[in-house]
Amino acid sequence: LSAGLIGSGIYSYVSGTYVLDFKLSPWKGYWVKAYQNVSLRIDPTTDGYGRGVRSVSAPTRAVLQGGTGWSVNLSVSVNGLKDPDNYFGVSTGAADTFDQYKSEKPPVYGQDYAQLSFIHNDWGRSSGNYGVDVRSNSASTKSWTFAVASSVKNGKAVVTWPNVASVDRHTNLVVTDIATGQTMDMRNSSSYAFNTGADGATRQFRIDAIRADGTALRVSNIIARQTSSRAPGVGISFNLSSSANVDIRILDASGNQVRRVSSRATRAAGINEATWDQKNDQQINVASGVYSVEVKAQSPDGRTSVRQMGTVVIVR
Repeated sequence: LSAGLIGSGIYSYVSGTYVLDFKLSPWKGYWVKAYQNVSLRIDPTTDGYGRGVRSVSAPTRAVLQGGTGWSVNLSVSVNGLKDPDNYFGVSTGAADTFDQYKSEKPPVYGQDYAQLSFIHNDWGRSSGNYGVDVRSNSASTKSWTFAVASSVKNGKAVVTWPNVASVDRHTNLVVTDIATGQTMDMRNSSSYAFNTGADGATRQFRIDAIRADGTALRVSNIIARQTSSRAPGVGISFNLSSSANVDIRILDASGNQVRRVSSRATRAAGINEATWDQKNDQQINVASGVYSVEVKAQSPDGRTSVRQMGTVVIVR
């Protein structure tokens, strides 16, 4: 292991799925990743005279986070098929590149499957799909890309993170569905669901762990422009100083709501975008005129709320 010849995790097969294991038991099979041809010798469970010897195992799953840090469990289920044992997090002992705090997972087994894995194609011979991806506990923003793959067609896939409360309160976790652009604050929600589609799913997501630096929540640089494409619309962009739950409304000259474009959608820090189709809430095209764009943002803990306005001119 210290020479990097084999992976740092072992997996056993339980009730139709692979799960991380932390000890070797007699008469039980395991999967381990070998990065080249090796001979793996396991110490015997008896001393040659039928007497048992002491087994050695990792103490608990806390080994995933090492010293100071945290780890979050990610699980996926698709119509009863499950892949429950995946972890991301940070540790004082880990690096942001490949090391013993990363564990590549077994290949898909059988024709019917659901699998969640962290994708790494940039690690040379260690490239692959990982079930454990623990990074350094530095102050920089961390991002994990993971994929959900399933053989189930038109099934309901549900990704859950049951222990996110263990993450320190100074870290904001935001998950983004790369296919749709939808974002979600992982503290305010415990799961995300999607349809696997007619051909089954391989869907990618990104998790951003953003350290809260005490900077006040701000909305700035609201820009709204009417597009010139065949499908009329208004492109709206704005900047958030930190992740927040965002409402976007279109108001008329009297301040009355014309259209709610977005309702409490979780948005990540940085530049965000939305589109207004130039219709009101009754799906009727609005008349030419000047309209206000209202962006309201609320911090994930609900303690801070800010409001900013922009304008757009509609010409028919």
